[in-house]
Amino acid sequence: HGDDDQIVPIGAAALSTVKIVKQAVLKVYQGGAHGLGVDARREVARIHLAPGPGLRHDPAVLALVKQQIAAGRERMPREGQLLQVDGSKHRWFGPDRPFATLVAGIDDATGRVPGGTFRAQEDAVGYFTTFAQTAERHGLPGAVYSDRHGIFIVEQNRALTLAEQLTGKRSLTQVGRALAEAAIGWIGAHSAEAKGRVERLWGTFQDRLVAELRLEGITTIEAANAFLPGFLERHNERFAVVAADPVPAWREIGDYQIRSCRGVGGC
Repeated sequence: HGDDDQIVPIGAAALSTVKIVKQAVLKVYQGGAHGLGVDARREVARIHLAPGPGLRHDPAVLALVKQQIAAGRERMPREGQLLQVDGSKHRWFGPDRPFATLVAGIDDATGRVPGGTFRAQEDAVGYFTTFAQTAERHGLPGAVYSDRHGIFIVEQNRALTLAEQLTGKRSLTQVGRALAEAAIGWIGAHSAEAKGRVERLWGTFQDRLVAELRLEGITTIEAANAFLPGFLERHNERFAVVAADPVPAWREIGDYQIRSCRGVGGC
């Protein structure tokens, strides 16, 4: 909180809140006005996405990161803090071939693509596979940033079930439950433009990857998935950048998460 905030004075807000909220962390920015600046927003994201007890599940934490993303922020400083994921439906095997969907993730700090898989359509198994590949190669990310697809979030406009009315909470999707159990935050984008990094990745892949698949004569999902790891390795060597903070934020994955992932769709 900026101590020069004239809209929401620090004395009436943060200084009072920190006394009553368990495990609260207060960072005071000297001379900081309402809304803070770009550098302060980046610091806020670094603090709240860093591993720490009680922080990752706090809705206020994810709200702060959402604000930072909406403000046209720079990259996250540490690799593994934020993983953008998406699916791209495209004629990957040629203009006369059926559509297929490539599901993949891109690390926000480095632009590294840690995992991906071709599917007939965008589905939960595609994301579980991407998460499993990422976890086994690097670890668990602090948060996942995606669109608001039904794979991630239960439709908000539908009527609550009896069980949901009794608990006061909407049911989680299969992917949502897995992220929650692994203590991975989820942030839903409200537009394709908000997912700029992963959207630009699709532009690159629909050019370079399509060309390489054609040169290799690959026309099936099975063959494409066998080819993809080598392509991603070459892509990362060429396009990944060094994170501002050299200390990765990936967390180790436990046996439970690996088993639960592989139990859904065989990922």
